Amino acid sequence: MFGLVGIVLAILFYLRSRRISQLAYQYDEISLVGGMASAFPEEVEVRFIGTPVPRITVTLVLLWNSGNSTVNGSDVVGSDPVRIVTSNDSRILKHSILKSTRPANGLRLAARVGYPNEVAIAFDFFEPQDGAVIEILHSGPSGSSEVRGSVRGMPAGVRNHGRAGWSLQRGGKRRPSYYFRSLAILLLPILLGGGMLVASLFRPQLASLFPGLFGPGDLTRFQRISWSGVIVGFLYLIFPAGIMWVKRRRYPSSLASECLQPSRGVERTITREPE
Repeated sequence: MFGLVGIVLAILFYLRSRRISQLAYQYDEISLVGGMASAFPEEVEVRFIGTPVPRITVTLVLLWNSGNSTVNGSDVVGSDPVRIVTSNDSRILKHSILKSTRPANGLRLAARVGYPNEVAIAFDFFEPQDGAVIEILHSGPSGSSEVRGSVRGMPAGVRNHGRAGWSLQRGGKRRPSYYFRSLAILLLPILLGGGMLVASLFRPQLASLFPGLFGPGDLTRFQRISWSGVIVGFLYLIFPAGIMWVKRRRYPSSLASECLQPSRGVERTITREPE
């Protein structure tokens, strides 16, 4: 038993000691105007700073170094830069950095020549947990954006951790997602399963501490661990705990305050004019 525990601890310590550089991102986006979900008739023309577009979608990207080693900008492959890409038939209308962990990172954005649906992300370095909140407006549909790029020493590329724990609303406002507003639903089975697991696993100790709660026959039966109760309690516990683990906030806490702020300048750049 102790040998098995030692092997598990050795593996864990080895994994924690490995030096890993890893860019990761989370995102959310919504079509503000136009598209399949538009409430406007076909006679209404959507314009962005005077230019007609089929729709206007806002995308928020949180990019950060989720590893434990520095990611250097010089390691980015020039032919495959780190960039935000939207659908092929769309184009980037506007891009901005809402927040960066520190100015020394040298983060900067630039439209890619010949690629109207891409915006390149350049930086000098990202220490562990360094990152930024980037907002783009584009004419592609919601759900079409992703971060791509190749970095030396990062064979998996930029890792996608899925949608963030808040959701964009029309008008550029943000609010906590359904997951965070329904934590009580997940916590209830976790508490029930945890209570059943503890009561079944430590049943002999509970029986000795509170003998007055049991009759003579029950007291004898409760001197043994209830393995069926342990299994059922574990199953009650593991599934909602797994959902909470998968859906947890992954991006650095230093970027969290920006995520629930209204998008800046979105509505000022949108005009809707009839044909």
